[in-house]
Amino acid sequence: MSSLNMDNDTALDANQETEPSSPESIASDAPTTTAPVFADTDVDTVTPASIALEKLDPKGDLILEFGQYRLLVSSKVLELSCPFFQKLLQPDVFLEGVEKPSQDEPPTKTIHEDQTEILYLICRILHYLPVERPESIIEYELLADLCNFYGCARAIAVHMQTWIKHWSLSKLNVTELQIFLWAAFVFQLRDDFEKITVELAAAMTTKEWKSWDVHPMPPRLRDDMIELCQDAKTRVQTYIEATLDKLTASEVNHDSLEQDSLEHKRCRGCGMLKPIETKRCGQWPMSKLNGQSCRTFLKPGIPFQSGPCGLQSCPYVSAVNEFFAGQGSVFANMQGLKLENYDAEFHVED
Repeated sequence: MSSLNMDNDTALDANQETEPSSPESIASDAPTTTAPVFADTDVDTVTPASIALEKLDPKGDLILEFGQYRLLVSSKVLELSCPFFQKLLQPDVFLEGVEKPSQDEPPTKTIHEDQTEILYLICRILHYLPVERPESIIEYELLADLCNFYGCARAIAVHMQTWIKHWSLSKLNVTELQIFLWAAFVFQLRDDFEKITVELAAAMTTKEWKSWDVHPMPPRLRDDMIELCQDAKTRVQTYIEATLDKLTASEVNHDSLEQDSLEHKRCRGCGMLKPIETKRCGQWPMSKLNGQSCRTFLKPGIPFQSGPCGLQSCPYVSAVNEFFAGQGSVFANMQGLKLENYDAEFHVED
């Protein structure tokens, strides 16, 4: 994780948009550092352990040790924020029941945690100290995991809500979207949860859905997602047909009243009927939509120069190019899954 010394107002500015960085580039560029020293904290040298004591709270009454960190913290802040620390700091869990939190002689508690950088970030947030948003998506997953374990999600939620806004969801792959969905679930971010499910529905293939392990989220979330994926594909099909329906009467030839009633339209050049044959026209083979994601299917290609009939005036060529020009509206009003349907705490009674 990068250095956490940053102006608090800047770190929490939800309106400041930045371009998302790929986890791969961040991982390769991230510097390797030891425990940082901050200008806003006092540091004492501890000779036996050769580890600096960082005072997150100068009037703290407890020392936490984990990994390369020794932190002077407020036991009251931790108890009010995390059920885990409420149990950890009970009097009977201290040595002989006498080493209670004290400003005069703060006792030391050791936490065995592999993700020490993430725990350190949590401790700074709980003590209202400035932090920098995580740059690697994997850090968001680890942060959600630890906050879910320690029970401190509510205290971190405002930070997570702000940080997610710095990412362009439409540019994230399925795995990254699943990580952010888990984070939105843990931190109970209802609006973000719904938006992410819509992006997942557009990005996920049937194969990716089958291999998705939603645990510890409710299992029925996975079933509901496949229905949302199908809804997304229906929207794509409907939008394509709506684009074709815009063909004017001068561009088509109605062969009979029966075909009129069936809304069949035929290109004068290639003789293709709408809607059946047009589903196999050019780069719009609708049968392929079931085997790939909507996002991949809608990826713009080289604009058509002519239709299957070889004529540049083929109306279906115009329809294809028009579709790619306006496809951004396909999922604009699509409703995603609701967090309150999976989290009893946010369930709204009718």
